[in-house]
Parts: sequence; C-alpha cells; structure tokens
Amino acid sequence: MKICHITYDFPPTKGGVETHNYSLVKYLLKKGYDVDVIVLRSSLPKAQIAKASATVNKGIKVHDISPKPFPFWIFQVRKKIKKIEEEGKIDVFDIHSINHAFPFVFQKRKIVFSLHYFELNCPGPRVNPFPQPCISSFTKCWRCCGIKRYFEWKLTRCLAIKKTTKFMAKYDHMKKLIVKSGVGEDRIKVVPHWIDVDKNRKIMENSKLTIVGVDEHNNIFVHVGRLSPEKGVMELLKAFNILIKKYKNAKLIFVGDGVLKTKMEDFCSKNNIDNNVIFVGAVKHDAIFKYLSITNYIVSCQLYDNYGWALLEYMCAVKPIIATNVGATSDILEDGYNALFAEPTIESLSMKMQEILENPKLAKKIAKNALETVRAKHGYGNLRKYEELVKEVVE
Repeated sequence: MKICHITYDFPPTKGGVETHNYSLVKYLLKKGYDVDVIVLRSSLPKAQIAKASATVNKGIKVHDISPKPFPFWIFQVRKKIKKIEEEGKIDVFDIHSINHAFPFVFQKRKIVFSLHYFELNCPGPRVNPFPQPCISSFTKCWRCCGIKRYFEWKLTRCLAIKKTTKFMAKYDHMKKLIVKSGVGEDRIKVVPHWIDVDKNRKIMENSKLTIVGVDEHNNIFVHVGRLSPEKGVMELLKAFNILIKKYKNAKLIFVGDGVLKTKMEDFCSKNNIDNNVIFVGAVKHDAIFKYLSITNYIVSCQLYDNYGWALLEYMCAVKPIIATNVGATSDILEDGYNALFAEPTIESLSMKMQEILENPKLAKKIAKNALETVRAKHGYGNLRKYEELVKEVVE
C-alpha cells in the first residue's frame, strides 16, 4: 500500500504534531508500507533540511516544498504528487490541515484527515493562532476573526468535509465537536495518542540534575511549554504568587520560552519572588525529563485543551499533576483519581496547589494512578488503530 502524508509539521522542527506525524510514518515504514511525506515549510533553512535528511529523517521519503502564496502552492503540491506517482499510484492520502484539501478540488481520491486542532469548528481568531473548541456561527465568528476570514474558512471547511473519506480524531471530545460541525459519526475514528512508557520511565530514572538554589527541602512545581497566553502561564505565575505567601520554600520552574517571558520576569521582580521562580528557557526534548525527575508537582494549566503528548510524558513521571479542566482534559484524566482538576483561573490554581501540598497521601495516589492510566490507554497499540483506519479507507 502506498500512503502519502501532506503536512506543515515534520522533523527537524519540534512539537506535538511533529511527534505524532513522525511516529506514524516510522510505524508504517516498519510495517512495510510505502510512505511519502510532503512537507510545506515556510521558513526552515535548506541546510537544516539537508541535515535532517541525513539524520532524523534518514530512510524516510520527505519531499520539502517552500510554499508560494495561495493558490500557487496548490500547483506545487499537485506537481509533487505527480512526481511521486511515477513510482506507483498513491492509494491513500493523509492530510493534516483543513487547507490540504485544496489540491484535490477537482479530483476524487481516498483521504484521511488527521485532525490536530479544532479546524472544523472555528476559523481561528486573530488574537490567538490556536482554533477554539466552540461551535461556530456567523453572529459569533465574524466579530472574532472578521467577515472575510469567516467566509474563507467556511468554504475551505465545506471542501475538506466533502473530500475527506474518514476523519481521525485524537479523543472523544474532538469527535463530539466534529459531529456537531456536520460530519457523520460513522466517518470519524478516534485514535488516541501513544507513548513508550517504559522508555520514558528509564530516561527519567537515569536523569540527574542540579539547579542552584533548589534542593530536597523545596516544594517544586514545574510547567513545561511555551510562555504564551493560551498556555495559562501568567495565571499560573499569579497563582504561585498567592501560594508563596504561605509556603515560603515553594519553587516554580518554567521550562520553555515565549512571548510572555519578559512580562513574567517583570512580575517576579515587582513582587519580590525572583528567588522562587526559575526560567530555564527552551531545552532539548530529552532534557525535559531531567526537570520532570526532580520536581514534586507538575502543572498543566492550558486555557483551552490539555490533551497532548506532553501530558502523557507527565503521567509517565509518576508525579502528581494539577490540570485545568478544559477541552478534552476529562477524556484522559479524572479529578481526584489520576490528577487534581483546577479551573483556568488564578484563584482555583492557587487553591489546588495548596491542596496538593497539604495532602501528601492524595498526591501519591494520583501520581500512581496516572502511570497506570497511561500504560493501559496510551500504549503503542493505538498505532494499530490508525493502521486499521487506513486499510478501511483503501478497502
């Protein structure tokens, strides 16, 4: 079987979608499928792409395209598809964005649409590049994203729904939203994320890290991710500022970089908590496990959706997790069982951080249950569900 992925996200760039796409392709290749990957990259240097071809992407047929403005990039993709099919007809395409339906506007092909965001439910507001999980309506949307953008998205969505054979959703919450957007439930298959639990556990157990000013006497909270508004990091910092008034030995570590860093550092200076808040900056992926290994508590405080690869890594760490109850959080976590739920507000986050500090028995319980949950529901067996989906589309 010949499969072609069309995506914006593939190594050497890093992120949750890249992790998802890369592991899918590696699995398919291992199973003996013929796989090509068309990647539309807007700004990655050619030298970096060439290096990736000889290292991380070695053995993978990656076809990089520097996309021209719409609609010219469509012809670039179609030309690349034609070139690929000189070696045999492509049986099924896996598109990873609503826009990637355009090359098939005048063709009938078998297509899987792997949804990573809420693209069928929201055109995406100008102020936030991440589509919101709301049910769209003209009266709401045009105020958020503009009339022109709304109608562009509406037409693109109609095309994507019409051209897609089957949709792949990552969790039940996303599936429900897709159904509400007008897609039949029989066209959607839920394929949850997967992770190698034992491999991650081994990395964490062998990790050693020393941070100046941090020791075993501190209550350490850690947040991993971009320092950007949708991650809820400003709310977390303000919640910690409340907590520190009672728990002087508490520390908060931010692993990651982003647009809010300067604002957050200024907040720490004004409130005299510089010694209690540590900004590590961006680190390599493997280094993240070192910070997870030394922390006491992990906070995942996104404002819209917590379900992702990072959350699975947190669950492997066997550390108590505080998570905001938004989006699909309850699809993977259960309050009081394998996590402690907070609302995405300063007051709620601060209250839950205090609760976990004051209840070590609860902390130990939810950490243990988180590991058991990720083992049971998010193993590599989920990749077989994707394989079944592809076969179903082709047959």
